[in-house]
Amino acid sequence: MYRSGITIIMIILTMLITLSGCKTNSSEEDTYKQQRIPVIDNVQYIKISKHDESVHLSHFDQEVLDAILQGLIVDAKPSFIDDPEHVGEMYSMEVVSDTASITYKVNDLRYTDAQDSSVKLYATIEDNQSLAWELPSAWMRMLLKENPTGATEPLLHVSINENSNSVIVLANRDMKRNSVYQAIKDTVTFTGKQEERKLDYSVHITDPQRFVVRFNTLEEKEAVYFRLDAVQTVSGESFAGDRPSYRNQVILYGKPTFQGLRWVDMHGEAVREQRLDSALLLQPIRNANQQQTSLMVYDTQDRQTLINLDTGETKPIHIKQWPGAENGYGNDYGTSVLFTDQVVDGTSYVVKGNRYIYRYSASDDVDELQKIYDSDRPIYGIAASPDNRRIAILVPSDPSIGPEADLIVMDEEGHILFIKERASYVGHSEGFLFVYPMTWLNEQTIVVPIIGLGEDSFYRGKAYIHLNEDKTKLEADIMLPDAALSLLETVVGDAHESDIARVLPHSDAENNRYYAVEISSGNWLIDIVENKLSWLGTGILAQWNQLNELVIWQTAQQQTSAYYIGVDLP
Repeated sequence: MYRSGITIIMIILTMLITLSGCKTNSSEEDTYKQQRIPVIDNVQYIKISKHDESVHLSHFDQEVLDAILQGLIVDAKPSFIDDPEHVGEMYSMEVVSDTASITYKVNDLRYTDAQDSSVKLYATIEDNQSLAWELPSAWMRMLLKENPTGATEPLLHVSINENSNSVIVLANRDMKRNSVYQAIKDTVTFTGKQEERKLDYSVHITDPQRFVVRFNTLEEKEAVYFRLDAVQTVSGESFAGDRPSYRNQVILYGKPTFQGLRWVDMHGEAVREQRLDSALLLQPIRNANQQQTSLMVYDTQDRQTLINLDTGETKPIHIKQWPGAENGYGNDYGTSVLFTDQVVDGTSYVVKGNRYIYRYSASDDVDELQKIYDSDRPIYGIAASPDNRRIAILVPSDPSIGPEADLIVMDEEGHILFIKERASYVGHSEGFLFVYPMTWLNEQTIVVPIIGLGEDSFYRGKAYIHLNEDKTKLEADIMLPDAALSLLETVVGDAHESDIARVLPHSDAENNRYYAVEISSGNWLIDIVENKLSWLGTGILAQWNQLNELVIWQTAQQQTSAYYIGVDLP
């Protein structure tokens, strides 16, 4: 971030006696470059104060004092005071000996988007001339008593300046320059039309422990992704640690950003979008033919909107009064309403306050609610049978509201027909109430989630519960085939099963060609025939529609607060 020239001049004038501007002629430049930072001998201590004159810290250890002063002599390089000067965090550094003292001003630019300098130091020399020098990040870390080199594993710190489309990266070890360039080149991708133009970016390494990546042509609503796991220290150590870490992935958005539903074609290109203010839950809704034709969006205002997956047409749901729903249970996902995943002849079922179940009938003239059940335990999930005459719910198996859930099946009047204890498991801490996605496969089979159980060969999966035989079959969620996984890992690094939130194949595509996958870096579309990988930005996958388009909840937040609560069946 920049401040105005006037502000900078005032700051520098208060720090120094005079301000020397930009270059004027070669003789002045030669004189400037010959200057060394003035230092004093027999230093007793160094006091660091912030720009507001409050004492920040002090140094008394002689080895540290010698190292700081040695940096001023050996590492400092002559620089210039720009107009306007780039300003970061300003410090006053007072060096005190037994007979004298000298004060410098230090401009910590490490966390700014400055492309030429990491740290600047200002001092006054003979004839009251004010000059500037550049210093490396390692010197500044030592001055501020930040974690010293060698105390931890190699780490990168990434920050973003959205105003200048810049990524600022700091390291706690000296980096191998070529590995920086190569890591970005090998993994950088963006959500724009990559066949039509190349992404224009530049890398500015300001010292061995800092660099800035500036994207010069990032268009509005576009996003850029790259990963820094391949960056190495000068001794050859990896900044990824034992396994690639998602802390080293970088995502940058062009302005203005977009939030809402986006429809993407088979080539990864957006074909239309529906802007939405917020979303907490996304739920696929089936019609009477058991086809997923709509998407229910639950927002932060406790409103629900039904959106046609093919056309994007929206239909708000307005339920203003809930008779007999005064004392519901709280939850941890932000909305008090949860519908079943199908609508038959305008009728569905809905839970209010995780406690009361209603039959809901919607028409052009009036919406009708009829309460049919009052649960003595909070409701995790709800689903209706294909004929819409039975309702299944999941409730906590234990009073502590833990990960295990009992299955209860009732008729359309709320009479209990079937109970299966500990039918479902979704790993979470006790006391937290989340949605457990569930559905009916047919009139006799209910599908419930099994996630993080730890006793089976999969991390994410489901249980098929057969009502007529009271049998249960476990099955892992859909996984990427080896060809698709290998292609994905060329960009995102090792993708373990627990890293992959969801795999959504396009079942009608030839030879199972297309796979959409959701991981922490966002959504990716994989074409295993063309060996093509397209990054679709951050958010969550919704569904493929009948037009061979992928519907995605798009957001500029890497940690989206929305959740998909559907069940993917083979």
